[in-house]
Amino acid sequence: MESPHRRRTVLQARVNAALVFLLGAYNVFSAVTPSFTARHRELVSVVPLAVINGSRLASVFVGFALLVVARGLWRQKRSAWMIALGALILVSIFHVLKGLDIEEAVLSLSLAILLWLTRKNFFAASDPPSFRQGITAVIQASIFTLFYGILGFSLIQFRHHLPINLPQSLNLTWQAFGSLAAPPLEINTRFTRLFASSISAIAIGTYTYALFILLRPVLLRRNATGWELSRARTIVDQHACDGLAYLGLLDDKSLFFSQGGSVISFVVKRGVALVLGEPTGPHADQAACIQAFLDHCRLNDWIPAFYQVSSESCSVFEAAGFRVVEIGSNAVVDTAHFSLIGSEMKPLRAPTAKFERTAASFSVLTPPHPVKVLQDLARVSDEWLSLVQTREKHFSLGWFDIDYLETVRIATVKSADGTLLAFASLLEIPNLNEVSIDLMRKTENAPSGIMDYLFVSLIEWASMHDIARVNLGLSPLANIGTSTEDPTAQRAIHFLYKHLNRFYNFQGIHQFKHKFKPNWEPRFLALPSLANLPAIADALVRADTGDDYLLHYATRSLQSLKES
Repeated sequence: MESPHRRRTVLQARVNAALVFLLGAYNVFSAVTPSFTARHRELVSVVPLAVINGSRLASVFVGFALLVVARGLWRQKRSAWMIALGALILVSIFHVLKGLDIEEAVLSLSLAILLWLTRKNFFAASDPPSFRQGITAVIQASIFTLFYGILGFSLIQFRHHLPINLPQSLNLTWQAFGSLAAPPLEINTRFTRLFASSISAIAIGTYTYALFILLRPVLLRRNATGWELSRARTIVDQHACDGLAYLGLLDDKSLFFSQGGSVISFVVKRGVALVLGEPTGPHADQAACIQAFLDHCRLNDWIPAFYQVSSESCSVFEAAGFRVVEIGSNAVVDTAHFSLIGSEMKPLRAPTAKFERTAASFSVLTPPHPVKVLQDLARVSDEWLSLVQTREKHFSLGWFDIDYLETVRIATVKSADGTLLAFASLLEIPNLNEVSIDLMRKTENAPSGIMDYLFVSLIEWASMHDIARVNLGLSPLANIGTSTEDPTAQRAIHFLYKHLNRFYNFQGIHQFKHKFKPNWEPRFLALPSLANLPAIADALVRADTGDDYLLHYATRSLQSLKES
């Protein structure tokens, strides 16, 4: 549960963000409306018209900057606070120079004082390399513009015989770059107008780029180290309650450790810290670990989200301020009660009998695996990837990696002549007396029903080895939001279930697992707000498929259209 102090600082920061946004909008409106006539005449008598016009344009840009930076203030970013404070002081000067708008200048300075008094509320970090990149971009653009301006003004001087020397060229260039307004020139031709405006365009582009890059959330540039993985492995072996805990040890994850002895595995995509499962560690430490990770995310300006949370932990996440949304169910077979007897199991009896007649063999291989076995697994995996025309999935699934496969048991199906036809990697969870199926592959010419036979054989093998549960994995989005009375979030998930099936085959996955008559254990997504759902969904697809997933799916769609 958030402390009263935390709620108060969040409220203050968001009030300040709203005020900055409103003032930014007002600055843009004020800059494009005429000044009071009397004030304008008085100002023109002491300030050059070019400075007045430049201040008006600069006010527009600073107003736009305040609109952008308000979102960073809402997220309590320190860099946003610094930019907003400087912008408010700067725009108060522009208000005076563009039309003697004293009231607007006082309003801007008053808000700057308020930001200064509440400075401790803004602590979230920006990405240090990106921050340096933004500053470097401004410096490089300034240097480039200097040479560009000198060259351009020299060309104007040569063509029109104007008395523009080097100091004057520098002054005109800086005037355009600093005020964002085109400098006044005695020669008014198309070329001179375009050149002078181009300097302002370079300045606007530079400042806009720097503004966005300075507000970027912290980017995670490294995954877990060997020492961290070793520490996490010890915790997982002692406290794992599902196969996700072991998948959290794969090298695409980063690790967060709590003081109470728990570990969280996560990836960061587009400012979303996406956690696989829930914290692994002592049950008594779960709430404290979640709160510590929340504080870690706030400091780094990340949106936290926990993917595939169990129903037992939902109350802990809700107490921490999360919303929980059902996203699917794990299919878990109770081996003691599994049987092929009965009419409803007929779809499984037929393929099982067929493979038994062909003398196909099922076996479970224990690591370490011989090189020949790994080579056969690679051949089958390559055929399967080529068959389905897809790429390896990551994050919540294992992928074909020799280092990973050498640590797990492999369930295999071979033909009568010993050719490997299909396999599945197995994750063992001693705390639950469970084995969980992860990576699955089959050859292009494997007989139909081979995966049915592999699963049935694995369940029977687990029963003979006194393993109580076989986890067939998540059936994503199934049986959620089918009623018009369901919450909006669940109906949105049902929409995804129907329309993303061409890419992920959610319906086929559910129908396949349903044949084994499993117990369905619901899984949830814990997120700060439903408003974060689009960003989290995007992060999940990026973590699973890759940051270029839009291009990947567009290519697949074009291929499908050509084939049809």
